[in-house]
Amino acid sequence: MKALWFKNKDENKTIQVLNKRPFHKEASFDSIKDYDLKADTDLLQKVNIENMCLTQFENVKIRVDTLFDSTLEEIDFYFVCNGCGNIYWV
Repeated sequence: MKALWFKNKDENKTIQVLNKRPFHKEASFDSIKDYDLKADTDLLQKVNIENMCLTQFENVKIRVDTLFDSTLEEIDFYFVCNGCGNIYWV
């Protein structure tokens, strides 16, 4: 989710500082330039990176713009609604 969030921010040219505290080791990069999206096979199986949609539901855009950096710092596992693209976590 962090990779998708950074990609969205990078495309929209919004600068976001994410150094309140370190991210979890699974997502330990500080910008999309430090992460190879095309090498993340797990992500590519689930998400169409170019369209920011779930691969099985191409008309549902993932709403990463609704996430805050503080959410990314705290949450490791996310659910994406295949009907509306909203992101949820527990």
